[in-house]
Amino acid sequence: MKSFNKIRVSVLLTFLTSLTLPLLLSAQEMEIFGKEVEVKGIFYSRVNFDYKRDNFMEDFVEWRNKFFLELKIPFRNGSLVFSGKSFYNLLWNEKEEDSDFFFDVYEAYVKFSKGEFDFSLGKQFLSWGKSDVSVLNIATPFDYREFIFMEEEFFNKPILLGKISWIRENWTLEGVFIPFYEPPDFNIIKDDWSIFIPELLTENGDYESIKAIENQITPVYFDYPDRDIRNGEAGVHFSSSVSMLDYSFVLFYGWTDIPAFYFHEDFLKSLEMTKGSPEEKLASITPVEVITYSTPDGDEKTRDHFITASPVRSLTTGGSFSTAWKGIGFMGDLGISYPSIFYNENFRVREKTLISISTNIDYIFPEDIYGNLLFSGFFIPDYSEKLFIVKQFNPVLGFYLRKSILEDKLTMEGRFVLDINYLSWALDIRTSYSLKDNFKIIAGTHILDGRRASLFGFFRENDEGFLGIKWTF
Repeated sequence: MKSFNKIRVSVLLTFLTSLTLPLLLSAQEMEIFGKEVEVKGIFYSRVNFDYKRDNFMEDFVEWRNKFFLELKIPFRNGSLVFSGKSFYNLLWNEKEEDSDFFFDVYEAYVKFSKGEFDFSLGKQFLSWGKSDVSVLNIATPFDYREFIFMEEEFFNKPILLGKISWIRENWTLEGVFIPFYEPPDFNIIKDDWSIFIPELLTENGDYESIKAIENQITPVYFDYPDRDIRNGEAGVHFSSSVSMLDYSFVLFYGWTDIPAFYFHEDFLKSLEMTKGSPEEKLASITPVEVITYSTPDGDEKTRDHFITASPVRSLTTGGSFSTAWKGIGFMGDLGISYPSIFYNENFRVREKTLISISTNIDYIFPEDIYGNLLFSGFFIPDYSEKLFIVKQFNPVLGFYLRKSILEDKLTMEGRFVLDINYLSWALDIRTSYSLKDNFKIIAGTHILDGRRASLFGFFRENDEGFLGIKWTF
């Protein structure tokens, strides 16, 4: 308990520092090398609480804090951008209290122009495609540690890359080179949004066996490519416009964003002998099996693991467009990738060609109500065997509405996303009130439901309410 009290004190100090730092920075005229420095930042603090304790490993209270600070230093024909972010989370479940802290350099790159050319080099991120959830936004990985509920400022993950842009009057051509593979961010075990979600392990295990997995073995070994320039990624992006139509094309050769998860061969053979649906087989996995197929001794790379995760080389090409007609905005992306990773009903990896589409239609209704309709989906041409979770065509439909009142101080918004094949869904409703232009109080809820083996059904026990603040400067 003493150690946890220390954590509480350190969290409080971090919280107070995060609150006072924006005031100190905004109150000063910052200059470096005689140049005026642009400073901006974001501070989030949010408490999440589960509506129901579904099992002893589920986090029923979460206190999540995020702080982001960016410095932009201009110089002749260019600028230097440096930013950092820190997360400090406190999590409580029925059995234990846990904390998680990290600081990371978010972006650190230099950008300069020479005539018709722009150059940038360093840790940064790219945003390709036109729609809100673009299938072509593939050059930089994502942060999945809070599933689809991560704040949009942090959903993309900046990585080391070099970019050159040739800018003409009505078109731009970009070339990108990423020297090293960078994985997405996600949690492995115990966290509500982790790969081994608590609901699966606690259906067939107790607290002690789950802690044994966490402390004694590495259930997932990440066999990532060596940091060798030969394992780099490269792509080109062309964009232009004609009258009211903006369009672009992408060609990218790199690695799959989510690595392929290869289960232990002996486990797969035993699973093939198990009767039942894929959903029932998934629910039958026990902590004992995870330990059985994972050896704690020997070299990390050569010893047995329940799962070995490794990305696969993939080529993606496609195009985007955006336009407007009578106040209605239209955006769309179409992409083709090979290979993309899927799993058959016995959880063996299958590589398939994937055709993806994502579209948005937005409109401002009377009373200044903003609406956005999302349709996305992917199609697998070679559907020669049944695959886990996915069918040959997998459509997703989404709606978003936002309304501000009281001179835009009070904003209400809601988002609903439906996986049409399995009727699994996610609902996110939130209300924010601006005490000042840069300070908001936010309250809301997100609810998920559906069969276990579906897009949102995996996390159906994670219905939460939340209350927090957002400070920008």
